[in-house]
Amino acid sequence: MAATNQKSMKQFFFCKVPKSSLATHNPSNLEEDVVPKSNLATNNQSNLEEDANQSEVPLHSSQKQQINLETLNSDPAERTQILDYHPNLRDVIRRAYIQRGACQPREHNFPQTIFYGVMRHFNPKWFVDYHGWLEYSISNDVTYCLSCYLFKDDNIHQGGDDAFLSIGFKSWNKKKSFDKHVGGPSSFHNQAKRKCVDLLRQQQSIIYAFEKQSDQVKHDYWIRLTVSVNVVRFFLKQEFAFRGHDKSKTSFNRGNFLKFSHGMQKNVIKFMIMY
Repeated sequence: MAATNQKSMKQFFFCKVPKSSLATHNPSNLEEDVVPKSNLATNNQSNLEEDANQSEVPLHSSQKQQINLETLNSDPAERTQILDYHPNLRDVIRRAYIQRGACQPREHNFPQTIFYGVMRHFNPKWFVDYHGWLEYSISNDVTYCLSCYLFKDDNIHQGGDDAFLSIGFKSWNKKKSFDKHVGGPSSFHNQAKRKCVDLLRQQQSIIYAFEKQSDQVKHDYWIRLTVSVNVVRFFLKQEFAFRGHDKSKTSFNRGNFLKFSHGMQKNVIKFMIMY
């Protein structure tokens, strides 16, 4: 009775692959059926070539470039736009142009142009009236504004006609347009001029502010930095938790890293002062 009630496992499970085909479907054959070895080698080679090609792709234009300040174009019509330079290089280029001064070829033979039946040309005396910012392009026979070029942004329509920033100004019969471009005290032109002055003041330079720090301040900063790095290394090696539940200044437990590093920094500084 027990023998008749006993059921075979084959009644519940069945072989997915026929026995006759098991011999032909061994692991090696399955691998060859899915991806042939020749294709694997070809794919690996193509992947290596693709990685190599990606490494040869030139750097994006927004990444930092190396600029030779001696080769900066003096002609305002042929210059690279200041916003096309990397942000980390713009102040360096601005300072170089400010120190070089506006492009004012006073001895140039200015060509004449007909305005309403009258021949007119650029008057070099305007360099004196608008010294410091008025520039003349020999290649295009137009004028530009150096200050606005250096600090040009999205507000180019402030402070008068934006021709001084883009295509250049050439209406020699309209001298009042120069005054219109200058505008009032809060005009874009005057804001750009103030930025030029501020850029040349070392007292307002970040680099100068760091150099002005005393040796003691630099030494204390170096101690804090060294201790913080060593604490991070120690925590990583011991697999300690960094963060705490509450990092506010009123918290009694701000986390292992803040608690440990601040205590170490104070002790090291006190030790250095005593000895």
